[in-house]
Amino acid sequence: PVAMAAADILFSFSLQTLLQVFLLLLVLLILGLYVFLALTTIRKPNLHRFDGEKYFYTGKNDKRELFPSIDDPASVSFSLVIPSYNEETRLPSMLDEAFEYLERKEKENRDFSYEVIVVDDGSKDKTSEVAMEYTKKYGPNKVRVLTFEKNRGKGGAVRMGVLSARGKHILFADADGATKFADLAKVESKLKTIAPDENTPAVSVGSRAHLQDDAVADRTFLRNFLMHGFHFLVWFLCVRGVQDTQVK
Repeated sequence: PVAMAAADILFSFSLQTLLQVFLLLLVLLILGLYVFLALTTIRKPNLHRFDGEKYFYTGKNDKRELFPSIDDPASVSFSLVIPSYNEETRLPSMLDEAFEYLERKEKENRDFSYEVIVVDDGSKDKTSEVAMEYTKKYGPNKVRVLTFEKNRGKGGAVRMGVLSARGKHILFADADGATKFADLAKVESKLKTIAPDENTPAVSVGSRAHLQDDAVADRTFLRNFLMHGFHFLVWFLCVRGVQDTQVK
């Protein structure tokens, strides 16, 4: 009986020790992740605007004009903001699709007008030069390029582009063309549902969550593993009530 009691005490002590070690490792892991995020995450986009970022080139004899402000009265129906970083390769196909849709809509509806703002987030390639070719083709009233002198991240690029927009409705879309631009009609339809009055502030968000099964089938095992691991951390540490945190 004494030996059995000693064994029970030892077994209980071992389980308690293992539990304590596990909890300690978990706390260290969460603490390490917090420190990593704190050191690598920019808490707020840098909204300081350098002098060169206040202007856009018109495409004619190096002439520059001052960007408007979102606080000014809207002068076009629709603004498309495209944050871009080293996108000289993928940007043309996305812009071609966007202009095909927007030009057709403008011809069908005389009351519709638009602008496209490409925000070059301090790219190291020729993103701005590629975008400027569209300014020359469609004119500076329809295409404007905002080139950052310093990289601000996607959030800073989107925000600065929106602050420079003239549209009653403003959409931001990625330069990779992952979403079909014709789906804009679905976003607009939902916007009208939640805010029939154009003067009512509202946000309509598009999601590709319903295409997840097809996307998973096309990705490698490693990429799927990393994706699900990231989603778990976001769910566990940050947001639990949102299914798709990468909405567009």
